[in-house]
Amino acid sequence: MKQKKSLKYIAAAGTLLTAAGAALGIDFLHKMAAARKDPLPHFIKLSEYDFFNGNEDYMKAVDDGMQWLRETNHEDVNITSFDGLQLTGHLYLAENAKRTIVMMHGFRSSWLRDFSLAGKEFFEVGCNLLIAEQRAHGNSEGKYITYGVFERYDCLEWAKYAAERFGNLPLYLDGISMGASTVLMASALPLPKAVKGIIADCGYTSPKAIISKVFNDKSPVPIKGIVSAVSAYSKFAAGYDFDDYSTIDAMRENTIPIFFAHGDADTFVPMEMTLQNYEACTAPKTLFIAHGATHGLSYLAQHDAYYNELMEFFEKYDNT
Repeated sequence: MKQKKSLKYIAAAGTLLTAAGAALGIDFLHKMAAARKDPLPHFIKLSEYDFFNGNEDYMKAVDDGMQWLRETNHEDVNITSFDGLQLTGHLYLAENAKRTIVMMHGFRSSWLRDFSLAGKEFFEVGCNLLIAEQRAHGNSEGKYITYGVFERYDCLEWAKYAAERFGNLPLYLDGISMGASTVLMASALPLPKAVKGIIADCGYTSPKAIISKVFNDKSPVPIKGIVSAVSAYSKFAAGYDFDDYSTIDAMRENTIPIFFAHGDADTFVPMEMTLQNYEACTAPKTLFIAHGATHGLSYLAQHDAYYNELMEFFEKYDNT
């Protein structure tokens, strides 16, 4: 009898634990997909990830780059998304421009931070910069972040805007982290002919893959099936689920040359995800691995090699 009672208590405790874990998981994943103004759960604050590893030189480089972007003359521009959102971008016009780069930042980041490093150097070698603020970030409208599922259509609209404004000037799409997955997913859409190449720095393979990875890393109560359950809820609340689209899907259709980059010390988005994207890509492709670089810092960690390979990439495809 005592054994049966003990088993009953254990089963009840397990049920409560499962329910608590499920509730925590739903809260976590819902907030992962909600706008950045909504607070993240305590166990997934991005501030917990020290991508800089305390490197003061890296932090100063980012601060200097952000100051340059703020102070350099630029034009704030707006487009309307396919679902009626007003999206904001920032346009820097280079003298005697050779090409235009549309730049898409990462998850819960900002246009200033993510392109603080490369923006100035690209501009100085004759690149117009069109730096978008992703939906549900900054000054752009939107309630939900969709991990590239809807953002890929926003990227398409920005590419159309750039192509209409600059005519036949070579056009490149550049993204970091979620922005990388955004531009990769956009590659299978009917992009303007002016688009000559894509730069994808530390992108993931799919919404489901990255959400599952981060949830399993940070959740105190891993619960099987919770990601699928919340994906279904996301379909109801935000109009998409985590299996709607992936970079792998896009890579099988894409015909545009791609420059893939990733740091081999990235613990947020594993380098293996870029390797999977690279393997799936059937178009001309380049792979740059930055040794020792954490998430989003490949350009800093291996600056000269990264910069030189990118310049070669531009020169190779500008006139194709």
